[in-house]
Amino acid sequence: MSHTNIYSPSHADLFAAAASQCVVRGKNNNPGVDADTENVGRGICSGITSAWLAALLSAGKDPSATEVAGFSDAFDNLIRFQGAYLRELHGKADVHLAALRGHLGFDFEELEQVQCRQLQLDDLPDSQHWGAYVSLRGHAVGVGRFNGRWTIMDPNLGLFLYPDVQGQAMVDDLNHLAASYWQRKGLGEQTQMLLQVFEPL
Repeated sequence: MSHTNIYSPSHADLFAAAASQCVVRGKNNNPGVDADTENVGRGICSGITSAWLAALLSAGKDPSATEVAGFSDAFDNLIRFQGAYLRELHGKADVHLAALRGHLGFDFEELEQVQCRQLQLDDLPDSQHWGAYVSLRGHAVGVGRFNGRWTIMDPNLGLFLYPDVQGQAMVDDLNHLAASYWQRKGLGEQTQMLLQVFEPL
């Protein structure tokens, strides 16, 4: 499957190697939760990514955020609302998840941070259940592994799943996504992504 590349028309379609997907478009904005989030700007990708990451790390309890069938409802009714609140905290996943700690019904630890221009499969954990917040320097997406599948979640586009044997395909698609986004934003070749990698305890 592939998805029209909204970031750079000079690149081929995104997520071509994904085995399944749930497309979400036009919802990466403040859903107007309440007065506390009125000052949150349109782009809440950092908060949405952290909210999805929390759901991924607790997926043993509720897998809806990691399943194509349940993702749209989870995104509409939970993830983007949590994302608006988390966006208020500024920062990245370490700040957001620390605020949620004690309210999630599970605990987690940060395994590592990876900064690179092009991600390598060997940069990622060997474990079967982990998630990472990926800063693309102006946009945030989530990646992870759970229940025998690799995952990319882009708040602008949706959820994309890859079979366990296609970890390299997931990495390639993430690198393609990053390059497309950087090209659209006019960011130079020195730009690097930053991954904050977490694992449930």
